[in-house]
Amino acid sequence: MANYSGDSRYEMCDSRENESWIPTALEYFFGTFGNILAMILVWVTRGTHRWVGFYRMFSALVITDFFGVFFAYPFIISRYISDFTYCFSIWQCNFTSFVLVDAHLAAALLICAMSLDRWLILVIPDRVNHPTSGSKYSKVILIIWLLSSFVAMLPLIGVGSVQMFYPGSWCYFDFLRKDTANLFVSYLFSILTFVVIIVTLIFNIVTICKLYIRPLSRENLHDVAGYDEHYVMIFIVAVTVSFVATCGPFFVSKESKL
Repeated sequence: MANYSGDSRYEMCDSRENESWIPTALEYFFGTFGNILAMILVWVTRGTHRWVGFYRMFSALVITDFFGVFFAYPFIISRYISDFTYCFSIWQCNFTSFVLVDAHLAAALLICAMSLDRWLILVIPDRVNHPTSGSKYSKVILIIWLLSSFVAMLPLIGVGSVQMFYPGSWCYFDFLRKDTANLFVSYLFSILTFVVIIVTLIFNIVTICKLYIRPLSRENLHDVAGYDEHYVMIFIVAVTVSFVATCGPFFVSKESKL
């Protein structure tokens, strides 16, 4: 399927795309320094945090996004800097795919967990007086990281493969091949991500409706969060909408091609 270029096997290696490096560089800058700033703010205001679950999962989301950008984008930028004359080796493409898939899936699961946690506080008022321990949230975060890493590493253990995609600067699961292993990985990833997005949207919609139908519920969230819950809700909705808008079309288009 692919043409060989050096020690690489990707067709996109032979293309010369006239794409600007500036958007990618800006993504790398804001993705690293923005997440570092977010972690500093969380640490500085740690004394006011009373919603243990939200802030632990928020911190995990920031760390996940930071490492995803920090480790993958240097390879991506190198393609632009070389005017697409430099191409990924097989291991570089595998590594880039692992980092991106891991970060995307973990972020989706963490956002879903944050939405679920917020909904549970509304439907189980006793959680206000008897909050879930921080260690349990840490276990949930660890499970999410392990699950996303396991899915991302499937091509590395021989289940499916990865491919370079336009403009030839990033690698991901190979959704194009129709053999059994690649179809399995493609369906697994697409369906899992699609279900997580739908569940997240449902929890957010139900939570918003409950907050405005029963104003008393807002007091529960205020007691837990320690400040106006609208800020937290705006954050969760904004992150969800951003993730769905940027990644949703990609997952849906890939699933429709299977």
